Amino acid sequence: MSLSWLSVRHVRNVAAAELSPKASWNVIFGRNGSGKTTLLEAIHVLGLARSFRTHDIAAVVQKGERALQVVGKLSRAGGQQHTVGVERGRGLTRARLDGKDVGNVVELAGELPLQVITPDIHNLLTGGPRNRRRYLDWGVFHVEPTFLGLWKGFHRALQQRNAALRGHQSERLVRLWDEGLVEGAESIHAQRRRYLAALVPVLTRFVGRLLEGELQVDLQPGWPRDRSYAEVLAQGLEDDRRIGRTRHGPQRANLSIKVDGKSAEDALSRGEQKLLVSAMQLAQVAQLDDETRARSAILVDDLPAELDAERRSRLLGLLHDVGAQVFVTTIEPEALDSTQAFRPALFHVEHGQVREVL
Repeated sequence: MSLSWLSVRHVRNVAAAELSPKASWNVIFGRNGSGKTTLLEAIHVLGLARSFRTHDIAAVVQKGERALQVVGKLSRAGGQQHTVGVERGRGLTRARLDGKDVGNVVELAGELPLQVITPDIHNLLTGGPRNRRRYLDWGVFHVEPTFLGLWKGFHRALQQRNAALRGHQSERLVRLWDEGLVEGAESIHAQRRRYLAALVPVLTRFVGRLLEGELQVDLQPGWPRDRSYAEVLAQGLEDDRRIGRTRHGPQRANLSIKVDGKSAEDALSRGEQKLLVSAMQLAQVAQLDDETRARSAILVDDLPAELDAERRSRLLGLLHDVGAQVFVTTIEPEALDSTQAFRPALFHVEHGQVREVL
């Protein structure tokens, strides 16, 4: 899929805008505060019904308005087209696909897979394990049809077990939930491991185009590897009861990322960390295309400022080669001169007004 038409209403300082992006490259330029990033934000709302900049959707709605509306047309190479619409406001979430209400906004995520490259993407490496689990599960969700159901089932059982632990219920009542936890945990870990095994060769190749050094990626399941999850739950029950929660499981998994044997956080500069994370995200896009033929959209909110001209050119080349639909913002289009070979569509944003530059 690619986004072939976009209508934005009441998103931050953009009162009303329409644009028809190219299926390949799109450059959005304008001064700081003009509304460039707001257009990327609107695309993200269309694909996931939420912003990538804030959890407070009210902050995204234009001042004085009740709700924002984003509508888009998604087109396949063969000509098939779908219309997606999202309305968000305080206490309001409404999504429609081809004129029909969508019961769960998660359904939107499969229509337009999105990756976002922002100035703070290095947090994937420097932040906690949750960031890396979220990264991994983006890919598993898109290639494993049963993953979402498995995760929901595991999470329900986890909540019930934790409630029993907090309520100081008997060992028998706590262990009633163990079978469901074990089944879900082992299936989730197997799907994550299978996905990572397919991703790592692509990731290694992409990282090699941007950085020097040998990459090592290791999935830590969330419990000691020398024991089964069932054993860990049984042997750790008393400690779980004491603190009132389940300490082990796929909800505690981590992705260890090293370069030449050192953690990427310690081995790389800030600019190199951003290149590594960019390669990680683009590898997911390429692997998803290879496995499912699903085409992603990549939102680039200003290329990392730390990059010199050579590394910037390498990253732009890799962005081009994955074959996704790309939306990139910049203050001056001249800063992206090397993209002219990609024949991008150019959109100028000023005071929330958008016009295509022909």
